[in-house]
Amino acid sequence: MDTPSQSLHHSIAESSSHQDVDASIDGDDSRRSVEPDELEMDSPPQDKSTSRRSSSYTEPTTPQKESPKKQSKGATPGPEAESSNTSLLAIAGVVIVVVAAVAIAKLLPSKPQVQPQHCDQFVTQLRPKYPTIDPMLWTTLNVSVNRALYRKPGEPSTFVFLYDSATVRQSLVEDIIGITSKCFDNTRPIRLTSADFETPDIAADYSAFLHRYKPQLEERGIMVVQDLDQVPAKAARALFTICDSYGPLVERAVIFFTIDISRRAEEDPDQSPTAIAEKLLQDQWRNGLKVDTLVPLLVRLTENVFKII
Repeated sequence: MDTPSQSLHHSIAESSSHQDVDASIDGDDSRRSVEPDELEMDSPPQDKSTSRRSSSYTEPTTPQKESPKKQSKGATPGPEAESSNTSLLAIAGVVIVVVAAVAIAKLLPSKPQVQPQHCDQFVTQLRPKYPTIDPMLWTTLNVSVNRALYRKPGEPSTFVFLYDSATVRQSLVEDIIGITSKCFDNTRPIRLTSADFETPDIAADYSAFLHRYKPQLEERGIMVVQDLDQVPAKAARALFTICDSYGPLVERAVIFFTIDISRRAEEDPDQSPTAIAEKLLQDQWRNGLKVDTLVPLLVRLTENVFKII
């Protein structure tokens, strides 16, 4: 049986033992890891989005710097860049203007070579001098000679003058040739008669006539053939090429022919000068030329026929 002092001592020891057990239990609780569920229960309620971001939280990445190209894209150019751009624009503008000017210059028609305008003398000088001559002669001469001279390419012109007096031919035809020569820079005309078409080489091959007189016609531009109706038929074929307005031997040329109608029988007074010339030449050449050659030749030769009586 215990004494009172022993009982007291035993009670104190038990009480001390219970406190150690409680303290041990409390200490274990403090060292135990806290579960997430316990944190959510113990912590105050949070916004759902905040909890979702907390549960899916990842380590933030370091922001990357923009490349120099991207940074410069929106950057304002400095004074040097603006000056360079202005210079490039100025150069480009000058180049465009020069190219446009060259293109326009090529598209514009080239101006004919400036030459003394003597051709108007057909009208200003010869028409008053020969009032009985068909006034269309002077206008036609003016237009035709200018076309041969100034058109690019030139257009050759052909004239046939019918006369019955050597005096009239000598005066009027020579005046016409003189003014035409001035229009061609005072060139010396090529003067031929029917005898020049009767040489052996031309009689054998009419192309010999073309080879002989083409260089001279290119240089002088004027040819005068007296007594066209006396030219042999075979040699007359050379005139087909000389007087062709579509594919002429020489483009810058004027050809004058004369026919003395006093040697022929009197013609119908109502016949036109063109009809008279066609009949005379047809009678002369029909036996030496085929129809398909003769007819086109007559058309080319009788483009402008005038009677100077």
